[in-house]
Amino acid sequence: MGVPGFFKWLSLRYPHIIETVKKPPRSKTDFLYLDINALFHVATRNKASSKKKHRTPRRVLSKVFKEMDAAFNICEPQVLVYIAMDGVAPRAKMNEQRSRRYLAQDNHKSILPSSPSNTSISGNISSIDSVSISAGTSFMQAANDAIRYYIYQRLNGRARNLQIIFNDSSVAGEGEHKIFRFLNTQRKHPGYNSKFKHTVCGGDADFIMYALLTHEPNLRILRPGV
Repeated sequence: MGVPGFFKWLSLRYPHIIETVKKPPRSKTDFLYLDINALFHVATRNKASSKKKHRTPRRVLSKVFKEMDAAFNICEPQVLVYIAMDGVAPRAKMNEQRSRRYLAQDNHKSILPSSPSNTSISGNISSIDSVSISAGTSFMQAANDAIRYYIYQRLNGRARNLQIIFNDSSVAGEGEHKIFRFLNTQRKHPGYNSKFKHTVCGGDADFIMYALLTHEPNLRILRPGV
């Protein structure tokens, strides 16, 4: 869910911890972890997507795939890619998410007049908002299938030697929790190499907290859409 203002405070107080990513990268990563919901929010919140006509499912997913491509190209993962989406949240978190997202939607409606063009006659989704990016919605079901196809294309291309794991929205739990639970499980394996380099792609500031709790010496956080 994030820690409001934390990243800004941290970057101002300790500016040396932030590094501008260059291409080609200074070093490749072994394990890449992608929080897809963070990419959804990047795709729906940037200036180019401010208008509803730019937030159709096809356009949002296209932007998500571009962010995924950027992460692959920047990090050049060598061993494994773990892709996680938010599943059903715990009851308390679910109630908080609903109130926050529907309040934001109501505020948006009070500012912008409704338009018939925002609703598809066929009943299909015509515009994506924060409410659509929730486990169980028709958009998330379509996103699950689209990302599986993206993985299929990757595995049949340059990533054929990679192992790719996809934890979709049908599995309960937040994407960031899934990522760090998997990372901690890997560290407990007898054959784990402590020299492995890990990169987590996510936008929430609480990723920093989770990263510190792993005690992993070679872990970086890639902020998408920056």
